Amino acid sequence: MSELSARVSIDLEPPASTSGEVIVYSPALALFPREIAQEAAFLPLCNPNQVVMERLRNGAGLAPENCFCGIFTLDPLLNWAELEPFLRDANFRGLCNFPTLPNFGEEERSALLASDYSYDSEIARLADLAGDEFELLVVYSDDCHLDRAKAQLSAPNTAFCKLGAIQYMR
Repeated sequence: MSELSARVSIDLEPPASTSGEVIVYSPALALFPREIAQEAAFLPLCNPNQVVMERLRNGAGLAPENCFCGIFTLDPLLNWAELEPFLRDANFRGLCNFPTLPNFGEEERSALLASDYSYDSEIARLADLAGDEFELLVVYSDDCHLDRAKAQLSAPNTAFCKLGAIQYMR
């Protein structure tokens, strides 16, 4: 289990300057102006998993060597049986919980928990989706999230990235 930094990309052809860097593929960010894309990724303004599926279905290409696919794991419409073959065919290194649930205040956290929307359920679902097929890149927002994720996950092919260590590129 290691700590990494990462860059988010809207396409699978990274600029030459990212060689060797960890990349999180999140094409839904292309739907928003660059100035607000980082914040918009965490609002329910689109279905990021559907955007991934559409891009891969329409020939987005192969993922670079160090590319993880960003998945909103708590999406109730996520059709893993349909998406998973596209991820395998695109040669993604692994899965990443991106966008992740932000660290909400107690009132918001309680409301989300009532619907089984929590960071713990997000991480459990990420691990379940990855199975033995994909490595994990776990995004966390604070030390509490990091400790909870580490307590849940035991796979040696798991890396962690603090939300603030993610850089955004077009």
